Amino acid sequence: MTPLVIDASVGLKWFLPEVHSIISRRLTLGNFELNVPSLFYVEVGNALWMKARRSELTPADAETIFSELSALPLLRHPDAPLAATGLNMALQTQRSVYDCIYLALAIQLGTQVVTADARFWNSLSNTYWSTSICWIENVP
Repeated sequence: MTPLVIDASVGLKWFLPEVHSIISRRLTLGNFELNVPSLFYVEVGNALWMKARRSELTPADAETIFSELSALPLLRHPDAPLAATGLNMALQTQRSVYDCIYLALAIQLGTQVVTADARFWNSLSNTYWSTSICWIENVP
């Protein structure tokens, strides 16, 4: 199995009909070992709350999606050991510590973080870390 780190932008697309949803869902069916930092669940939960607040989802739908997400066989990694590296990367890249924690986990595991967040992808595409991030459309 190929290990990958999945960020919240990809995880949301498993449940919501958005651009790249079909490609994102393919990750759950393939020969991939899907890794996430614990922060993943907080970020997805917050995004679901925001969609419910804007009436894009009902509160019940948001809770159902979160429950289904929590049941997926994702390998969870604690955030604390990644935080210092994430902060260092954030200071160098001007990206959030949240984004950089995914990147730090990918580097720790010797793989890539898969993202559908264009700003995150674009900000790292010409940096030292470009080999550690994968745009959702480029997943093998």
